[in-house]
Amino acid sequence: MSVKSQFLEKLQTRQHAPASSVSKTQNDIAEFRLRMTQLQEQMDAWLVDTGLNVEPFTASVTNLLVKGGPFENAGILLRYDDRVVKFVPVFLYGQGVTGCVEVTFHNGRLVTPLGRLFMRSGMVKNWTFTPPGALSRLGQSFD
Repeated sequence: MSVKSQFLEKLQTRQHAPASSVSKTQNDIAEFRLRMTQLQEQMDAWLVDTGLNVEPFTASVTNLLVKGGPFENAGILLRYDDRVVKFVPVFLYGQGVTGCVEVTFHNGRLVTPLGRLFMRSGMVKNWTFTPPGALSRLGQSFD
C-alpha cells in the first residue's frame, strides 16, 4: 500500500470516527432543552382559551452519566386555580431512554404521579408517555 493510500485511509477513518462522548452529551442536552421549549410552545397552542396557564420554570437535572455535573433545563407548570400539573426534567440518560420528564398532579394537599415522558426511547424519536408502574418503557405517543 502506498504512503498516499495509507494517508487517505487514515483520513477517511478519522472522518467516520464517532463523535466524542462529551460532544454527544452536549448535543443531547441541547436537544433536551430545545424539545422542552417546543413542548411548552405546543402546550400553549393546545390550551388557548381553556383557562389553563402554561408557566415555564428552571429545573436542575442531575445525571451521573453526564460529564460536567448537573445542568439546567426548562420545566413546565400547567396551572388551573390551586391545581397544578408539573412536568419536571429528571434525567438525560437511563435504561435505554434519553430525556426523562416526571409528570405529577398537585392539588394543594396531595401529589399524584401521572407518569413519565421520554424524549427518545429506543428507536422512537418522538415524546412517549408511560403511566406510573408500567413495566415497559415503550409508552404511547404523547401529542
